[in-house]
Amino acid sequence: MKQLSLFYSIIILLLSFENGYSQCIGAIPNSDWDLLIRHKPELSISNAAAARNRPVLSIYNGIGDVNLDYWAITISKMPIVNGRRLTAEQLLSRIRGRFSTYIDRSLAVFSPSQPLDEPAWRAGTVGALLTFTIKVPTIPGPTSVIAPVMLSASTPTYWRFVTVGQHPVSGSREFGIRNLPDGKWEVYTRGADRISSRHSVPMTHMIFEGGDQIWEKFQDKVGQDITSIGGEVSNYPETHGRYCWSSIISRIPLQ
Repeated sequence: MKQLSLFYSIIILLLSFENGYSQCIGAIPNSDWDLLIRHKPELSISNAAAARNRPVLSIYNGIGDVNLDYWAITISKMPIVNGRRLTAEQLLSRIRGRFSTYIDRSLAVFSPSQPLDEPAWRAGTVGALLTFTIKVPTIPGPTSVIAPVMLSASTPTYWRFVTVGQHPVSGSREFGIRNLPDGKWEVYTRGADRISSRHSVPMTHMIFEGGDQIWEKFQDKVGQDITSIGGEVSNYPETHGRYCWSSIISRIPLQ
């Protein structure tokens, strides 16, 4: 588990940028990413977002390279609650119900945008508007960036957020659980997004790496919760990179 502070991460990013870190990956990612990359909510959800002055931000209208990241936990034994071993669906429901507690508050805070969104989020009702308040280190002192999202898809085994309004990135993020060929389970989050505004382009790597920190620590806390109630976790697979948009759009055109 990485324990670097945001400050040291930014220093590393700046040094990496000078050494060619800005090069995107030209290889097209495997087709498992296609549905997430092209994901867009139903028209009724887009209209609801626009009505609340938070229009949906499409990855196809973003700027520059596309960030693809995947953070997972492999579970060899499901945890136990009230004397019963959880099913995959019950575990994911627990994670949604405790979602805000898994966010490292030194990096960000998560909450429903308004009181009316809280019961909708708790029930997994699409259209719920949520807010990430992301803490950004600046000189002379830290500041916060408001990053709203909307629940755009919800099933017993996964849910998705789309970014809306003034979010710094445009795209989608999925949280889910899946059965592995060896009988184990994997609970994961994965994202596909691009920078939303040209004003943020100079901060591209800081934005994406800051997101990586949030989701890595999120999975750390989910894993700790699972083991605290009798589950067994075997490893934390992850992958993240910046892909050339031109390579992706050639296979996954806007529909």
